[in-house]
Amino acid sequence: DETGQAQNGHVQAVDRHAALQTLQNQRLFVVALSEQGKPAAGSWPAWRAKGLSDVLQQHLLEQLGVLLKAGLPLDRGLAIVAELPESVYARKALDRIRQEVRSGSSLSAALAHGQDRISPVALNLVRAGEAAGTLPQNLSQAAAYLAQGARLKGKLVNALIYPGILMV
Repeated sequence: DETGQAQNGHVQAVDRHAALQTLQNQRLFVVALSEQGKPAAGSWPAWRAKGLSDVLQQHLLEQLGVLLKAGLPLDRGLAIVAELPESVYARKALDRIRQEVRSGSSLSAALAHGQDRISPVALNLVRAGEAAGTLPQNLSQAAAYLAQGARLKGKLVNALIYPGILMV
């Protein structure tokens, strides 16, 4: 609004353009606008629908594995790991995972739930570690798998870019 305060609300309109016009006529600066039942374009769940990056997943799984190997309980390890990322989205995602684990879900179930997509191979390594009682080691293996995938992706991108550079 005119004072700089954030406002949330609903407006009835024929279409998106009419809703935007109505809000602007009320001297409101529209940051996000969505149809009822649809996420707003630019809002953090829609903007980050892919979830945590592979590199961030790798670092977090690696750090959690180290903490569990050192004897920390899973809940405390998740709390420490949740403080590491600078991204607000990543912290929220890790807090959600921690809350699910605290409410009785397994780590693999918490990782599989929601928009925070984790590699299926890494997820299955976590499941296997939970079942076999080797979760810390399997977290390290999952992190190594993600690191190898990131290296391969980098090589592939470089291989695809190189011919383009030669043509210029």
